Amino acid sequence: MDEVLFDGTHDIPKEIVIEKMNYFIKEANVGMELFQTNKKESLILAKRLRKELEHEYKNNSLNRIRKYYENHKLFSAFYTPAVQDAYVKTTGPLSYDKLYSFLYDVDSYMRYFIPHE
Repeated sequence: MDEVLFDGTHDIPKEIVIEKMNYFIKEANVGMELFQTNKKESLILAKRLRKELEHEYKNNSLNRIRKYYENHKLFSAFYTPAVQDAYVKTTGPLSYDKLYSFLYDVDSYMRYFIPHE
């Protein structure tokens, strides 16, 4: 899932937002499982996941994207804060010391913000 979710060209239905957030949850959980047996592979997955979150975060911060989706409840109240919190919580380069915490945070923030209504 390399493409940004809110691209500024079309409306995004709730199901797609939930699917993307579940993708981040699934990947974080795979990374946490890998951490127990193969920290190197877990770190590779986490770096890729962090790069995706960075891409989403930067995209969601663009004025044209914010303006296009200013009335889109899922964009402003759910997806953007989840991506922002998951991405900015861990600062600096990912290392083995920060790895599990980063993956846990991604899972936690996505679960917290995922729309249930």
